[in-house]
Amino acid sequence: MIEDVKDILRLFDEIDTALTQRMNMYLIGGGAMMFNNNKSFTKDLDMIVREKDEFLTLEGLLMDIGFTANRPTKEYCRFNLSNILIRDDGYRIDLFHDKVCKKLHLSGRMANRSVKRYEGDRLTVFSIVPSDIFVFKSITDRAGDLTDCHSMIDEMKVDWNIVLEEIEGQVEEGEDVWITWFYDRIATLSEKFDLYIPILDRISKMNDRFLERWEEEMISKLPEDER
Repeated sequence: MIEDVKDILRLFDEIDTALTQRMNMYLIGGGAMMFNNNKSFTKDLDMIVREKDEFLTLEGLLMDIGFTANRPTKEYCRFNLSNILIRDDGYRIDLFHDKVCKKLHLSGRMANRSVKRYEGDRLTVFSIVPSDIFVFKSITDRAGDLTDCHSMIDEMKVDWNIVLEEIEGQVEEGEDVWITWFYDRIATLSEKFDLYIPILDRISKMNDRFLERWEEEMISKLPEDER
């Protein structure tokens, strides 16, 4: 459990000291929420790097400074966690290379909106803004993610224009199956907490279009006598 931003900065100092190359890293989950004053603690740090060689370097470095790799559990298979690294002093890192859920990636838009939180000799760390945290947390199933999404909406930390722009951009840039998960999450939030989500209808239509296309594709693959 990490209860103080100073503990996160101490870890960044360790990583910075061990690095032999410059690297940009992004916080996308609870750690980012702590820097944004949305959360008082986090069980893990969700870290993402955009380049594969950076991921491999960081993964190896973390193991060199005492972390051990832990196979992702069934709970995490849905969103393609690249690795979980744990250390005996309580630090746990959920490490990603570019994409979460195999589809949703750290876009250039997200990177440009992010806020610099640490700069060492070689390591620079940014935290993504609350609206982008909301997008990532809307497609994961970990305990507390639904509550975190509700908290960000309740505290008016979510800019729905940013969320919609990001969703539309991600769908255009990659496979759009993840829109079904996003729609399911915001529909659940709306119903469970009686929330007004202004983009719900727009996302519902995007979801319907995806399902229609998917159905058409499935039918087209059937033998003609079974269509």
